[in-house]
Amino acid sequence: MNHKVFHQLLKRYLKGDATEEEKGVVEQWYGILDKEDLPGITNDTLDAMDDKLWKDVKERINQPKTPVIPISKPDYNPFRRLQWVAASVIALILVTGALLFYTNRTSQYGSVAQSDKVQTVNTTGKPLRVALADGSNVLLESGASLMYSRTFDKDRRDVYLKGQAFFNVTKDTKRPFYVHSQQLLVHVVGTSFWVREQEKNTESEVVVVTGKVRVAKAEKGLLPKFLSEKEEVVLTPNQRVTYTNEDKDLTVSIVEDPVVINKEAAAANLIFNENTLLQVFDQLEKTYAIPIHTINKGVYRCTFTGDLSDLDLYESLDMICQSVGASYEVKELNIVLYGGNCR
Repeated sequence: MNHKVFHQLLKRYLKGDATEEEKGVVEQWYGILDKEDLPGITNDTLDAMDDKLWKDVKERINQPKTPVIPISKPDYNPFRRLQWVAASVIALILVTGALLFYTNRTSQYGSVAQSDKVQTVNTTGKPLRVALADGSNVLLESGASLMYSRTFDKDRRDVYLKGQAFFNVTKDTKRPFYVHSQQLLVHVVGTSFWVREQEKNTESEVVVVTGKVRVAKAEKGLLPKFLSEKEEVVLTPNQRVTYTNEDKDLTVSIVEDPVVINKEAAAANLIFNENTLLQVFDQLEKTYAIPIHTINKGVYRCTFTGDLSDLDLYESLDMICQSVGASYEVKELNIVLYGGNCR
């Protein structure tokens, strides 16, 4: 019996994210035992309850019946022994069956009954568009596969990806959308983003185009509902997270080619005439949603004249730095300028 899966089910139950079937499993387990000596189900007592339940369930299954020495010899009843054996067998079937049910429900490609599943494999050699029941669209790259339900649950939307795909998810705050890949678990409400997974699962990547997503490592056995902020990263547009088998870490950074997030700001305000660099950087931050910092604060007073409307972010920074004798580097989710002086 898998203690880790057992503990995850209790967490899901406590968070209120368990399905009706899963709730029944926990309540059946709980009902078998002596509730008087069990802690209440709260965040603070979850570990204690888990340990107690786990210990008691195993003892109920494995513990032999304690012999009782009667004051007077009773009449032999062969059905009494049979009754106790049957009760033990029923308890074993209940716990084992419940565990198998939960394991099958939460396995990566078995969380929904297979009869409700649709699997699309792109063998066309070009991107393939897949329309989901909720109005969301997935652009499936060649060689990738997507497993999803014909109709999503009323409280969540789950899909299972192998390979690379672009997701444009219909917003539904009451039904969050989860993408399960081999290495990552992505949670969104309504947004667009890439999920890329290299062959042999050596590296995975999530790139956000619009909205916000939350990403966690699938290898930890997390439930589709995130249980701890420490187990996830939050991404916004022009940000990405990568995961490699070598370091086993989620690494957050700016995308290689940042795109314009605020098109109105880009169209109207990227032509400068004797504007201070403080004003220029403020406009670039609004346009690309990427923070820009300087080590030399005095450079903010320098002025810049130029047209950046046809340049990408890094081309714009190259031109600005050249004008004031500065340099820059990308550090995680920020751009940092070094040196520089007003000419």
